[in-house]
Amino acid sequence: MAVDDASIKAISACNTVVFERPRPRGANTDYTGFIVAYRRSYGTASPGVVAMAGSGGVGKAVAFALAQLGAKALHLFDIERAKSERLKQALAGIFPAIAVRIATSIEEACDGADGLINCTPLGMECIGGTAFPPGMLARKRWAFDAVYTPIETEFIRDARGAGVEVMTGYELYFFQGVDAFRIFTGFDVDAAALRKALQPPKHKR
Repeated sequence: MAVDDASIKAISACNTVVFERPRPRGANTDYTGFIVAYRRSYGTASPGVVAMAGSGGVGKAVAFALAQLGAKALHLFDIERAKSERLKQALAGIFPAIAVRIATSIEEACDGADGLINCTPLGMECIGGTAFPPGMLARKRWAFDAVYTPIETEFIRDARGAGVEVMTGYELYFFQGVDAFRIFTGFDVDAAALRKALQPPKHKR
């Protein structure tokens, strides 16, 4: 199967496949969708140093997107350390300049970070909780939660309360869908019109 980008090949996961000849074509819209969502939320600002909880599935896609966006460094924490080690190795093959540190605790990961990202199931419906204790939010610039059911997770509420600029999981959900539609059909979507039609819950940052 062909892939559209060297980064997607290195992620070793695709969530969108077009069955065409001479062979299927794959893409990872979590990777591309996060890049668009970040730029729509934060413009050209660099992600800076980012602490990320969770190095599996969506975490891999988001990590590669952060590297593509020019993140200065990534601090990875996963209860399964091997996942973070594999992600660090994969990133080094495509983005050798980015500094990647594997943390032994979420507190260590947050030390010196500008942004915080949750790529764990914590916060989902019927699971709840947060990967980041409220004390970790002080002096942080931005935060993103990959969870979108619910949109307003405990982590997002805590971040808002601490004055941190947030990007909810809905943004990734929305823009990966826009990318998938384009890949499947060959047509671009008017994202502004689609957002208005869907009328998602609105929250002040």
